[in-house]
Amino acid sequence: MIMKATALKLASALTIASVGFPAPQAFAEKETEIRSQPTPTGEGITTSLGAKIDWASDTKIVRTLTSPESAKPPAPTLPLTDTIITGTFSYPWSNPLNYGKAVVSKLDNRRYHLHVSVVQGFSHNMGELDSDFTFDGTAVVFSDPEYDKVTMTFTENSITIDYPGYGFGGNNAEPKGTFYLQNSGIEDAPFLTKLYDGLQIHESYRQGFTDVFTYHVSETKEALLVQSRSSLNRSLVVVEYLAIYDKSTQNIEPIGEISIYNKRDLFKKLETLSASEELVYELLNKQYADRFIELQMQKFDNGDRTLGDPDLFQLTETEAFYIVTGAEESTSISENFRNQDNIGSIFRTEIDHSNANSVTIHIYELVRIDQNDEHTSTIDWLEVDRSSGRVKSILFE
Repeated sequence: MIMKATALKLASALTIASVGFPAPQAFAEKETEIRSQPTPTGEGITTSLGAKIDWASDTKIVRTLTSPESAKPPAPTLPLTDTIITGTFSYPWSNPLNYGKAVVSKLDNRRYHLHVSVVQGFSHNMGELDSDFTFDGTAVVFSDPEYDKVTMTFTENSITIDYPGYGFGGNNAEPKGTFYLQNSGIEDAPFLTKLYDGLQIHESYRQGFTDVFTYHVSETKEALLVQSRSSLNRSLVVVEYLAIYDKSTQNIEPIGEISIYNKRDLFKKLETLSASEELVYELLNKQYADRFIELQMQKFDNGDRTLGDPDLFQLTETEAFYIVTGAEESTSISENFRNQDNIGSIFRTEIDHSNANSVTIHIYELVRIDQNDEHTSTIDWLEVDRSSGRVKSILFE
């Protein structure tokens, strides 16, 4: 039936919605654009935050010790380039707890500007670099004499910033290391063009409308999570893809588009690359994972110290709903796409029920074809674990 097929297509967009209930908008755009509390333990937090955590009970400070094994940067194998690549670069396994961005912009013929911002851990430790620089084809020279020991090199998809010792950031927040190309604005860098061509990303999602997030899988392979955003609402992710970048050959292997129907298949493909279960969940559910981290950081800021203790930490229904939809302080949202004659569809997401362990969310479509044909079509049922924040599809996973 035509309406059921529409609902199935829409479900793909629904799973990647970033705020509110924008999936119908995402679907429409894709069509028109061609498609007192005990001390928490580190172990419990690590699973979904993408970082090792150490709780210092004497100072009540949480320290981010290191990224997961799969997030550790391998030894560099890519050749350096003698070209300055402008754009936004981000840390591997970038999330609200592990935030690092380097922005390189061009000022004139040989003058550029670098701004690096790093925020690490629950304690919000910060680091920053900010300076103009020149490049003569061989050497980078910063205009700020404070940065005379800072070095900067590029590969086709990364920038590495280094300097001796410490001095520009707080604990675990020195603004140095390797940052990976996320977006190059209105002029796609050659690496991004190669990636977009391999994934057959439509022209309307290029030139700044697509972000790339990099994750280390092995010494030579990186997973690339590619998120294309709406031209009408930049906060809305319209479609997501996965690819593997082989640094030894500089080849890109497309893995596929992420949708609720093929997550199981993508999971198996990623497993063959020896990707950890934690990494696979992050790649297939980045928006859910990021929202859970945001909630945990907010709870910590508000004095909640149950983080990492599965016997005490529990999401409320509204928090679980936020992880899925991005809608705050709500348990139900809907968007009406019916016409003036009340013909068409209303898309609704709402909490159906919950228990001590999980919250179950129903996503469905209220279809009205005419006064004699009105029915409900389920798009998906999602279950949110109230302890880990993990989201899974009851129908498709």
